[in-house]
Amino acid sequence: MLFLYNKGKREGAAAMEKKLPWYKTVAFKLMCILLLTLLMEITFFLKLYDNFQRDTISSVRETTFSRDQQIFENFYSKIEEAEFYAQDLYNEPALYLLSDMWEYYDVLERSEKIVDIQNRMQWYRFMEWFISDMEVYLLRNSLTIHYSYWAEMNEEDQQAIDAYFENPETLTVDHGNVRIYIGNFSQGTGRDQVRAICRMTISGYKFQELLQQLSNDDMAQAAILIDGEVLMENVRDEETLRQMLEYYREGKEEERGGTFQVTGKNGEYFCSYIGDYGHRIDVLTCRSYNAVFQDIKESFYLVPLILTVNLAVFLLFLLYVRRYIRRPVQVLCSAFDKIKDGDEAVTVEASTRDEFAHLYTGFNEMSKRLSQNIRENYLAQIDLQREQLKQLQAQINPHFLYNTLLFIKIRIKRGDNEGAEHMAGLLSDYFRFMNRNRRDVIPLEEELACICTYMSIQGARFANRFQFRVEPCPEEMKKLPVPRLLLQPLVENAVKYGVERIEENGEISLYFERDKEKFSVIIEESGIEINQAEIDEMNLRVQSPPEEAEITSTININRRIKLFYGENYCLRYEKTEKGAIRTIAELNGGKTYEQMESSGS
Repeated sequence: MLFLYNKGKREGAAAMEKKLPWYKTVAFKLMCILLLTLLMEITFFLKLYDNFQRDTISSVRETTFSRDQQIFENFYSKIEEAEFYAQDLYNEPALYLLSDMWEYYDVLERSEKIVDIQNRMQWYRFMEWFISDMEVYLLRNSLTIHYSYWAEMNEEDQQAIDAYFENPETLTVDHGNVRIYIGNFSQGTGRDQVRAICRMTISGYKFQELLQQLSNDDMAQAAILIDGEVLMENVRDEETLRQMLEYYREGKEEERGGTFQVTGKNGEYFCSYIGDYGHRIDVLTCRSYNAVFQDIKESFYLVPLILTVNLAVFLLFLLYVRRYIRRPVQVLCSAFDKIKDGDEAVTVEASTRDEFAHLYTGFNEMSKRLSQNIRENYLAQIDLQREQLKQLQAQINPHFLYNTLLFIKIRIKRGDNEGAEHMAGLLSDYFRFMNRNRRDVIPLEEELACICTYMSIQGARFANRFQFRVEPCPEEMKKLPVPRLLLQPLVENAVKYGVERIEENGEISLYFERDKEKFSVIIEESGIEINQAEIDEMNLRVQSPPEEAEITSTININRRIKLFYGENYCLRYEKTEKGAIRTIAELNGGKTYEQMESSGS
């Protein structure tokens, strides 16, 4: 059957070496990939352009609306400032006294009161750049007070005041100038109930400047409305202006501003309107979509040229792949087919000095070492099974379990239920870690917790023989990954071969050291006598055990350290100046347990 299997593989390899149909070639597959790529590029670009256009329109709308709103608010704030100063005039006692006591004052007293009012109007002179004129009318006395003169009201002023009382909220337009009337209606709304009226005039030039500010971004066209009627505008399309006014008049009572869209003779426009609370002064602006996307549309025509260049480059790449990649790959595939058929002495000669030459050299070395690696891998698998078996056997020590249960039994007989309960809890924690934790690699802090539990049990059993001292684990070492049950057998050996030999004054210490990338966990035993020759023999037995020697727990630990951390790490023994034994397990601090878990190591 093995012969038939190899024969079938050789026949399959020979069939592969025959010329493939054109639709199975790499060139045809690459061409299909090219066409699909071009189709995806076109679809992606169109979708991207559509999203870009929509996002750009939304962004431009928000930006231009904020800009227009800021310009209008700056302009309107000057009107509100002027209205504030005008309203302040009504708090002037001289104005009320002059209106109410006119008949009782002589000419000199009247002049003094009028001068006081004119002095209160001096702020206007500082706003002449915005307010072109200002007057105060004493209605009961038919008197006009200007900041530089005063006189009786003429007929034109009387008619303007009458029109104001008919509709107090209306602004009036006179030869392009806008007049704003301000009155105090606290005593009533009739003409005979109002002492005075203030009239401010804003020059049409200021509104012309506002129109220019709104239109100075080379895209905007605008219209300024006073009480819903156009004061001035620079919209070039009459149809666009008409639709803007219709939209404004339908929704102006709902809000102070907003954005909308209209369609004119020259295309679509996105528009915005801003106004004051009473819609006395409103601003409409519009911008053409074509003006915003003109540069983008011009760059869009470069797409066919870019796609053509991509196609030409891809065709050249196909020719290069066919000559310099496909042929060397075919040679390598043929060599792999021979190895697959059982030929281990396959070599490939390189005809170029590139990456394939390096690949061929590596292939030849691989072919030569293949048989040796197979044999070594077979032996390594056997050793691994032995180590796993030793680890499994070391997890549950019946002798330890029996002694601990006997200790609990004695405590119960003596009536020390609290001590028995404590020991049972420790034993439960210890075997929970042994039996339920199925991970092969755990953080160092979990291994240390298991050690502390084990030593707490042994400390209770050998209370008068030794003390166990453990140094707090440094923060940078808590998350180091360690193979499960790597360190616990070391403290178990310290108890078994150290503490059980002495009667008292024994001590086992566990502490930590760091040297560059090496983190060392050190278990030190004191109370037993040992010389340097014995220490050297222990190191030799762990580092270079005889081939036929029994694999002890320390040999197993040393191998696990080297397999997990590398050849530079090991288990070793030292003798301290006081004669104690130091068992040193070297760990690698290059990666934490969480990093190893996240990388899938």
